[in-house]
Amino acid sequence: MGLEARCEVRWQGNHWDAAVHLDSAALEVRGRPRLVLPLKQIRSVRLGDVELELDTDDGRLTLVLGPAVAAWARKIQAPPSRLAKLGVSAEQRVSLIGLEDAAFRADLEAAGARLVAARGKVDSIFFAVETAAELERLAELRGRIEPAGAIWVVRVKGKAASVKENEVRQAARAAGLVDVKVAAFSETHTADKLVIPVAARPALAEKRAPRSPLAKKKSSSVTKKRGVGRVRA
Repeated sequence: MGLEARCEVRWQGNHWDAAVHLDSAALEVRGRPRLVLPLKQIRSVRLGDVELELDTDDGRLTLVLGPAVAAWARKIQAPPSRLAKLGVSAEQRVSLIGLEDAAFRADLEAAGARLVAARGKVDSIFFAVETAAELERLAELRGRIEPAGAIWVVRVKGKAASVKENEVRQAARAAGLVDVKVAAFSETHTADKLVIPVAARPALAEKRAPRSPLAKKKSSSVTKKRGVGRVRA
């Protein structure tokens, strides 16, 4: 998750109040004027009592954040890795569908994740889509993830997006999934995390399944007998 605040912004001799958003890839000052500052372009960070000064190639950006200044500084100086944001760790089984990203594949291998081909149960599926029609595969992919697993729908972000967030959400519900998180996948793509609802996961569903009257009667009888036995002991 990113950080958000409304604060005073100082940039190139100007100052104004604006909503500011920070994620693991960039800092965005929203409204007019709008600024997007990739974290990799920040040369140094200076932390004051209430102000955060960020030196860039184009000048110094100052945010008057108050008590939150330390948290913002930490996130800028040590952003989580892409795999950490996506919840991927060593030994997890991962499948890539339609995703041609050599750097991401290399990250997975370096982290010790196990890449699984088109068949077999997995912990995570990264499913790249370019059209809303491709989302019809979600019902099929739901059957491939473990009960606590996830499908990440990777799509182009921003105004150039050919698949919108609401289209992903609607397709997820139709497939028996729920959307629980959105994460920046790259500078050009975002990823929506879809999971099986907790109440619908197999292990829990079995526990909650209604018992037949006969089974209840038998269980009650066994309990009574055991109770008598304990008293006698």
